[in-house]
Amino acid sequence: MEIKIAVCEDKEEQSQYIKFIAGRWAEENRLQIQAEMFGSAENLKLEIAGGKKYDILLLDIEMGGQSGVELARELRLSGDNAAIIFITALADHISEGYDVSALHYLLKPIKEDKFYEVLTKAYKNMTESKRFLIVNSNGKDHRISFDDIIYIEALRNLVAVKTIDNRYEVRQNIGKIEQELDNSFFRCQRSYIVMLKHIKYISKTEVLLDSGETISLGRNIYKELYKAFINYFKGERGADQWA
Repeated sequence: MEIKIAVCEDKEEQSQYIKFIAGRWAEENRLQIQAEMFGSAENLKLEIAGGKKYDILLLDIEMGGQSGVELARELRLSGDNAAIIFITALADHISEGYDVSALHYLLKPIKEDKFYEVLTKAYKNMTESKRFLIVNSNGKDHRISFDDIIYIEALRNLVAVKTIDNRYEVRQNIGKIEQELDNSFFRCQRSYIVMLKHIKYISKTEVLLDSGETISLGRNIYKELYKAFINYFKGERGADQWA
């Protein structure tokens, strides 16, 4: 599993330092990360609005334009449950983290050992809270986070697992795969299972997914799907409490 990290900091030197330390932490722990840098909250917000998902957000609190706290509030309201770590030069801002279920905060200048500790905690929370589907595709075993799966499609002789970044073709029965999933998934017709998290809207005849694809609904399935969709988002939990 690749950990996706967004660094939102308006000072490039500081941003580069954070990315460097995150990379070193990943290397020492034999983990893969993809760290992207953003000079403003507005730029990061546009990327997320375009469908990009991040596991960890490192947000500077004080930036020109929108603050890191304001961005975090908007993301939480939209259902984003990435681990949020605030970066600030002033301890006065610490209490603001409670409002958005922030994982932690880092005071500038950032201490490397403390940064490692917080990243390790974020990673531990991710692996403990997420479930995975193990599939064999093209002779390789892949561990796919449930959160990354958009839909699963039964083809003639294969099952396609479509994720945010990839598509895996698996020689397995869709019914058998369904048994390995939890109630965050829904069988909306004979050939499709969708991840409720990635549904943008539901109509009486189809669902629109985050990927922009539409899938038609089976006969008389709308009410059951709508109920599952509402229950999923009512019960979804955010990041761990402030520590």
